[in-house]
Formats: sequence, structure tokens, C-alpha cells
Amino acid sequence: MTIIISAVVSFVIFLGVFSYMMGVFDPPPPEDAAETQAADESGSSASTSQDYVSKYGEAAAAVEQAQQSQAIDTIAEVALLDQRRKEIEAEERKLAKERKELEALRAEVEDLMNKKQAIAEEKLSYIAKLLDAMKPDEMSGLIASLDNATIMDVLPRMKPQTASRVLASLPPERAATITMELIRSEGTLNTP
Repeated sequence: MTIIISAVVSFVIFLGVFSYMMGVFDPPPPEDAAETQAADESGSSASTSQDYVSKYGEAAAAVEQAQQSQAIDTIAEVALLDQRRKEIEAEERKLAKERKELEALRAEVEDLMNKKQAIAEEKLSYIAKLLDAMKPDEMSGLIASLDNATIMDVLPRMKPQTASRVLASLPPERAATITMELIRSEGTLNTP
């Protein structure tokens, strides 16, 4: 679109320069025979017609030179635009490739995170089963040495009777804290 507009502007400028150089805007030469005869007698007639010829020749040369210069500029602009278009297309291809690689990496990371989550769930379920199988006096010593976060992860996976014994074996303040945290963190309550 820019090329078309620049071509139209160039043509209008060329037309104006050509018209000016060709004398379109100059007053016409005298047509009266008396003026022509007076000009012949003074000897300026030959120089006047020669002035017109040289003026028009110079104008034509100037117009031709302007056209060539504009043509070269237009060709250079087209070549530059074509090069820029190719660079943009190459960059778009590169970005599309990188986007695919990122999507593949994201899928791989999500897969690994899901596997890690599954392994953690298996471990917590296994620990819950071990605690379920323990005698209350054995379990109370072990539970007392675990941190609250671990107890909160294991407790929902235990049988309700065993979970109540775990809470009963803890000091009342600690049992209350764990119970309140379990209530607040609804996402961790994954009962089987």
C-alpha cells in the first residue's frame, strides 16, 4: 500500500516538475506578427527559441534524472521491505518452534509433578496403613515425634478409629492446633 501511495506522490511531483520545466506556467510566447517581426529585427528571436529548446531539454533531462532516482529509491524500498518481510517470517517460524518446545516442556513438567504427587500419595497411604496396624502405645511415641504437617498429611488417610487415637495421644493444645489446621485446609482432606 505504501508503495502505491509513494508511486502516486512521485507521479504528481514529476508531473508538477515537468509542467514547470516545460513552461506550462510561463506566459505564452508573443503571437503577434509585429512582436515576432520586432524580435527578428532585434536578433533576439533566435536566442529566444534557442532558450526555449535548451530550457525544455534541461527540463526533460531533469525529469528523466528524477524518474531514475525515484525508480532506484522505489526498488531499494521494495528490496528493503522484502528483506524485512523475510526476517519477520523467519522470526515467526522461530517463535512457533520455541512455543512448541515450551509446550512440550510444560507437559513434561506437569507429568513429572503428577508422578511426584502420586508417589507422595502412595507414601502417605503406606504410612497411614502402618500406623493403623500399630498398637496404640507404640503409635503414640512415634506420632509425638512427628511434626504437625506430617500428621496433617497422614491423619486423613487413616481409619477414623486410628485417627481418633492419634489425636487422643497428643497433648490437647497440639491436637487442637492440628484439628483446626485440617479444617482450614480443605484441599488436604483426601479421605479414601
